[in-house]
Amino acid sequence: MKYSKILIKQLPRVMFAHGYKTQRYDFFFAPAAGMLEITYFEQGSAVRTYADGEKCFIEPPCVAVSFYDRAFSMKSDAPLHSHYTVGINFEYEKHPITKEEVVSCSRGAVERTEKANLMAILPDCFVINQNNAEIKNLIMRIISAHSSHDSTKNLRCAGMLLDLLAEITEQSEREAISESCEGLSPGKIMYVRRAMQYITDNLSRKITIREIAGALNISESYLCNLFRSVTGQTIGGYITKVKLDKVAEMVATSRATLREAGESVGIYDENYLSRLFKKHKGITVREFREIKVRK
Repeated sequence: MKYSKILIKQLPRVMFAHGYKTQRYDFFFAPAAGMLEITYFEQGSAVRTYADGEKCFIEPPCVAVSFYDRAFSMKSDAPLHSHYTVGINFEYEKHPITKEEVVSCSRGAVERTEKANLMAILPDCFVINQNNAEIKNLIMRIISAHSSHDSTKNLRCAGMLLDLLAEITEQSEREAISESCEGLSPGKIMYVRRAMQYITDNLSRKITIREIAGALNISESYLCNLFRSVTGQTIGGYITKVKLDKVAEMVATSRATLREAGESVGIYDENYLSRLFKKHKGITVREFREIKVRK
């Protein structure tokens, strides 16, 4: 599987959205700046071929992402072919990314609370199953909304497009992590994701590993070992980093004092928080704030 990292510079817009069924599917697509298609292939195998001979084989049911940064053709020799597609136009930067880099982005993206840029990770093609059926559902909902005469349809489609990109990004991360973590089942990886979500949902108070393990109905030792094997860090270190990232965000983007920022993440000792910040960020809170002000 091939992945592309997309840095989103502009709110995506739906240019077309429709279903298509035919006994002969053979089309050529010319390059078009800022265009890409996200397509759910329902029936009929197909192949996407670029001018240099590169091919992507498509076996339904699946979703494929087609970039218009170079010319390509789509062809199916199946007796009946059907798909549902959403054409999107927006300003973006596209960068090829390896499976290992997807895993690294996944860990970093989950850890960050400051998100200066919108980023999506899109694979060339992936199978649709019960675990990612929401992607197919979003494509169908966008098609339905785009065909309506509702005055708010563009806003609704833009919101669903961002949801679609987020769902596909999560699917890319799951695929990459599953392939990279030898011996780890998707179920084990899901425990780590649920632990991360629990931490995010309870960031405003003190969180213990025991309570996280209890919420997931697994032992503390199992959770700690599993978390380290998937993320490369301890769960305690992850909790600290997420809290400090939130503190850094507050002191940099608002008038919150260090005490107020600390209280928002369940750390009430200002002196302790100041030392912790310096240890993990390498600079004092005052120095950090001054750097952000200058920027």
